[in-house]
Amino acid sequence: MKRRKKRFVLPLCLLLLLSLCAPAYAAADAPFADIHGHWAECQMTWAQEAGILTGTSSTTLSPDDTATRAMAVTVLYRYAGSPAVEGTSGFADVPADAYYADGVAWCVQAGLITGKTETAFRPGDPMTREEFAATLYRLLVDRHGVPEQVGENNVTTLADFADAQSVSAFAQDAMAWAVGDLFLSGFRQEGDARELLPQGPITRGEMIHLLRQYDCLVEGNPAQLYRFSPEDVRSIRLQQGSGLQAMITDPAEIQRFLEKVNAFTYTVQENPRPAGGFYFFADLHLTDGTSVCLLLSQNGIDHHYTEPASEGDAYFPLDWMESFGLRK
Repeated sequence: MKRRKKRFVLPLCLLLLLSLCAPAYAAADAPFADIHGHWAECQMTWAQEAGILTGTSSTTLSPDDTATRAMAVTVLYRYAGSPAVEGTSGFADVPADAYYADGVAWCVQAGLITGKTETAFRPGDPMTREEFAATLYRLLVDRHGVPEQVGENNVTTLADFADAQSVSAFAQDAMAWAVGDLFLSGFRQEGDARELLPQGPITRGEMIHLLRQYDCLVEGNPAQLYRFSPEDVRSIRLQQGSGLQAMITDPAEIQRFLEKVNAFTYTVQENPRPAGGFYFFADLHLTDGTSVCLLLSQNGIDHHYTEPASEGDAYFPLDWMESFGLRK
């Protein structure tokens, strides 16, 4: 499998966002209202537009609902392009006319998943986090072989999670890979401990987030990180390290800033140790009273990077930053 080399980029931020995924915001009139402002909005939108995920109704994608085993195999089957399937899965609890029948058959025949017993798939059972990671890992191995190295760009490992020992034996390699290469960051618990909750049910949002990380960081397809609506942003405080700063309140300037941020896509992600350097903070103050802090580098946001169009170019060049009126 082709491995991405670690890229050394001039750091423009000191903080590392450790959430499962960065938050995203979209226009209030989006067709699926329940993903507006959800942390997995960009990923859910991608999956829906690509025909990988369908709504639970005409107006909902239900990102916080539990994903069943039927949903999970269907999503992976559609992601693979809905290839032709020979025969059936052979499970007594998978009707031939079920929406998930081809997904079960394909995933089983491809070696991505097994039944709960020889005769039962249990399509309505919740898909656990470690089960989905294992299924996705098997897709990786099928397409690219066993990875030679895991976590090349990530200082966090499976051992950093308080419940690492609770990961089932069958999912050890998969969860280590999901943490190291897909940047699965788990959940903050009391006392600042982090847990993966491997046997817990995975939500639709978490499932699609991991799939999008795979699609981007393994298959190399650029992924959108943020989707802000100008109507949702009241002001932006832009600061260069501890020095120059600007307060952006003009709607036209807010829109100009957000157009650049929204158009940003990444193919590389890093989780480096904090280091000093030249950086920008952009604090977005939202109309609902909350705020989002972006950490901008020359070619990245929040340690997600894009390849410049040509050598010497920068996605967020200094003159663009300065055009917003940075001053002491």
